[in-house]
Amino acid sequence: NRAEFWLQKTRTETNRTLMEPHAVSNLNQRASKERFGFQNILSDAVGSDERTARDLAERSAWLRSRVSDGEYIESEDGALELALTIVRTAKPIDEFRIVHRETRLGCVPMDAALYTPPIDLAFDRNRCSELHAGEVMRVLRIWTAGNQDGNSGWLYGHTGHSVGWVHAESMTPPITRHDVDHFLNATDRVVATDDGDVMRLGRSAPIKGEDVSTWTILWPDATGLSARTLTKSETLQRGYPAFTQQAVVQAAITQLDQPYGWGGYAGHRDCSRFIMDVFGSFGIHLPRFSGYQSKSGVRTVDLRGLNEEQKLQQIERASQAGVVLLYMRGHIMLYLGLAENKPWAISSISEYRRPCGEREAQTIRLDRIAITDLELGRHTERAAFIERVQTLAVFGI
Repeated sequence: NRAEFWLQKTRTETNRTLMEPHAVSNLNQRASKERFGFQNILSDAVGSDERTARDLAERSAWLRSRVSDGEYIESEDGALELALTIVRTAKPIDEFRIVHRETRLGCVPMDAALYTPPIDLAFDRNRCSELHAGEVMRVLRIWTAGNQDGNSGWLYGHTGHSVGWVHAESMTPPITRHDVDHFLNATDRVVATDDGDVMRLGRSAPIKGEDVSTWTILWPDATGLSARTLTKSETLQRGYPAFTQQAVVQAAITQLDQPYGWGGYAGHRDCSRFIMDVFGSFGIHLPRFSGYQSKSGVRTVDLRGLNEEQKLQQIERASQAGVVLLYMRGHIMLYLGLAENKPWAISSISEYRRPCGEREAQTIRLDRIAITDLELGRHTERAAFIERVQTLAVFGI
């Protein structure tokens, strides 16, 4: 059993705290200053109307060019132009709302999809991400389709890790900055270390009260922030756990064999959302996309130009100092260690290529969170994962 093997391995190795709370806070503050890091949505920079207008214009032009060139195919003819009309006519606003039900974050405001040929319905290029209940959005544009209540139509905003459009019905009414600050930053809080009925892995919420068997937390619903009672369980804990190799591996393995979902398809996790939620359960804020995550460690190491032996030396040396993320173009993995003389990692993975004798290599669909060695793809046109790894990021000493 690979899961048990890696859990046992981390139990028997040094299990020191790799980053104290102040180090986590410093890392988060540093990330918020990076253009593509996890942004502090309470900051003036996120609320800049000039920045918002520029981002909307750039994305609109890029998507229009992709569709006109045939690189993206609309699931409904003309859907993109209708969406871009909403983008142009949406009104500037600056307020905070919180997701109260799982919802898609669209690159543009439309329910139609954008596909790359050949069409695979699981890969909608208009799906920027999936937002979990409890995620906060700073709303920067609103389009209400003639309704003035602000609780229907489309909202555009920044979630810290991503920007995009959501249906207003999936969000609370506006929440004051003070209440949002408390919701995000209150010290006494419940943290989800696995998916539960109310809170998903990586989410947390302020504690209002407790008894022997329950916590009362502050949690979003369709009316705003309300008291919600949760039964105490192994998947919930008071405060963020210590950031250790064992704890990180344990959090990752809770999701083993869960389905893969590109951009949050069907509520599932792709590679970067998986990593983001695992680290979120320790209070570490990561950006949403794998390339940005690869730059988010305490330090990073460029592995390009190294042979496999040199890469493994760098990876193993880094793993002695902390938790290691391995990045290759379009994919990010949590490094587990060496076994059977091979390096292993856990990631949410869609597919890989496998050689098939003299015939063309086969595409193998995993479509799940899996523990794999880095030999996948060896002797195919894509090359082995270890050959493709470009960067490692270290979280620790």
